[in-house]
Amino acid sequence: MNEENESVQVLFGQNVKKYRKLAGLTQEQLSERLGVSQKHLSIIETGAQFASASLSRITDFKKYLIFFGQ
Repeated sequence: MNEENESVQVLFGQNVKKYRKLAGLTQEQLSERLGVSQKHLSIIETGAQFASASLSRITDFKKYLIFFGQ
């Protein structure tokens, strides 16, 4: 993987973590709402793996509303 892809991967993970915390959710709570394992969410947040398989779940608009308490 090139450095640019790694930077995007890490930035994406940092943003997932940032907004999860702003919403007052634990990894367990968010992973449950998104339908992914807590371990997988942790790996995404640290930037160790890109969320390619679960990206649609994370960015799904309806589920995204959980960050705003909807």
